[in-house]
Amino acid sequence: MIDNLYKTRTGRYIISIILGLGISALFRKVCNDRDCLIINGPPSNEIEGNIYDFDSKCYKYRVKNTSCKK
Repeated sequence: MIDNLYKTRTGRYIISIILGLGISALFRKVCNDRDCLIINGPPSNEIEGNIYDFDSKCYKYRVKNTSCKK
């Protein structure tokens, strides 16, 4: 059936359109700037004051407010 599409002019157009739409979907821009960038972390009250062991070292987190540079 696909061999018959290659042989006709209309079939070539249809296959070209399908391939073009598929390739354009691969390069479609999904997000504008940082609008859809979502980073979720645990609430600060869940990690505040707890001691964590990582790479044979102990860490204790403290909340510190900082301003973001724009």
